[in-house]
Amino acid sequence: MLDEYTFTISAATHFGIDDRLKKVVDVLKKTDVQEVYHVENIPHPETKHMAEYIKNISDQEKEFLVNENYISAGDAQYINVREIYNEEFAKLVRQLPRGNDEAEERFRKQIGKQ
Repeated sequence: MLDEYTFTISAATHFGIDDRLKKVVDVLKKTDVQEVYHVENIPHPETKHMAEYIKNISDQEKEFLVNENYISAGDAQYINVREIYNEEFAKLVRQLPRGNDEAEERFRKQIGKQ
């Protein structure tokens, strides 16, 4: 793969990055837009959407989590483990500010409704 880009690498190191960038910008300015954007419209294949669900998988996963020291045996009594296939909840999990008890409680209430 490196053999394909040897000229670019040596040109950048020989002329310097700034000079190389100026040359690339000049070439792009002179390029006809139709040459750049002339791309065949290929329709995207339809994808099957997975059914959205939230299910409690505590019975299957708690033993593993305790054995691998993700949670303590004492905590395992009070923790629910859920498998979530739901785009909205996945987004909430990513955005949830850790350590914000109020936000975490709102999230738990939302999950409890599912």
